[in-house]
Amino acid sequence: MVNDGVRVAVRTRPMSKKELGLGSKCCVDINQERSEVQITDLKKQGKDAAKKFTFDFAYDVDSEQTELYTDLGSPLLARSLDGYNGTIFAYGQTGSGKTWTMMGNDEKPGLIPQLNTDLFRRVQEMRTGGGDGKEKEEEGKSISFLITVSYIEIYNEVIMDLLNPSDKKLQIRESPELGVYIQGASEVVCKSELEVLRLLDQE
Repeated sequence: MVNDGVRVAVRTRPMSKKELGLGSKCCVDINQERSEVQITDLKKQGKDAAKKFTFDFAYDVDSEQTELYTDLGSPLLARSLDGYNGTIFAYGQTGSGKTWTMMGNDEKPGLIPQLNTDLFRRVQEMRTGGGDGKEKEEEGKSISFLITVSYIEIYNEVIMDLLNPSDKKLQIRESPELGVYIQGASEVVCKSELEVLRLLDQE
């Protein structure tokens, strides 16, 4: 059973060339098995120098993109296909690795490309009744999907539509029918994984 509540994951990045050049020392230690993060104040001595924090998931500098997708992306997608809303929210200062975790590169795709690939794979399997290419035999059983993409930037509390750039500032609204939504945001229907990637690349 997938946890329906909020889960928090922490990931550390390797030290940068600049940090290594300055002779900086790492003050963060990750225990992935116990999902613990230990932060040590290198200016202090003794037991008060280190503090431990426990999260739902903790990933060290050697963690792979696929690990994060298995733990975070795949369960969220499964629940989304069951009809529940889901969000992955990446937070951190500039240079902390948010873009790498979310987007990655061609060799090591991040959460968004992996979600995209897995989404269309699962949709195809659900359409064909298990991914073997055979249509559902049960009479009256028909599943249809509509996949739309919006691409929004929120910066300094200003919401911008990246699929239809303009000076127009979008507003967050809420209604009984739609729930929370962004009024005026573009929604583009996508029929393949490639179409989604093209939208992301055009920004």
